[in-house]
Amino acid sequence: MIKKTLLYATTIAASAMLLSAHVAQANPATPMSVIESSAVQLCGAVSAKPTKTGVMEGMTTLQNRGLDEADGALAILIAIHHDCPQYEDLVMNTMGALAGEESCTKPT
Repeated sequence: MIKKTLLYATTIAASAMLLSAHVAQANPATPMSVIESSAVQLCGAVSAKPTKTGVMEGMTTLQNRGLDEADGALAILIAIHHDCPQYEDLVMNTMGALAGEESCTKPT
């Protein structure tokens, strides 16, 4: 169980970094209320469209809020553990696929 949790956290962090690459400046002092409301917003997007596309649209909402990669990863963790745990597998599978695509972009 611990290995699965660590894998999920790593996947989330890697995917959040990929998706938030356009953030100009990381903000280490993001208030927790902003992170928590971002988690709710992410869950709202996924609930409205419980598909991989819905997850991607939810991730875009995190980008649009200007969260850095660490804050984005925390918002995702809060979302899948507190706000919409019913979508944990969908979110994790979507983000795992994103991380896999990013790591396989070099020709061999």
